[in-house]
Amino acid sequence: MLNLFLLEEKKWTRCTCICGVSADKMPTEVVQGCGSRLMEELQESEMLSDELKELIKVLSLLVNNMKEERKPSFWTRNIKIINRVYFILYVTASSLFLCFMFAIWTAPTE
Repeated sequence: MLNLFLLEEKKWTRCTCICGVSADKMPTEVVQGCGSRLMEELQESEMLSDELKELIKVLSLLVNNMKEERKPSFWTRNIKIINRVYFILYVTASSLFLCFMFAIWTAPTE
């Protein structure tokens, strides 16, 4: 019976150390002390969570605005020009090839 009492006392002493409550209080007082402290910490963590969510929203808006305002770089502009030139050359060469094939196909045979 003495061992059981010592084990229980060690458990409550450990709990009181965690919660910051003096060891001479009754177990119900320890639980109430821990509960109020846990509630305070829960409220603080919820406020921190709300602040972090607002910060994430602000940062995402800033990043999106920066992407929209960014001007195309030197190489991006040059690549667009080169793509247009090659597209025009491709359409011209394809059209000439098709006209040549049509002319050969419709030419009278001797």
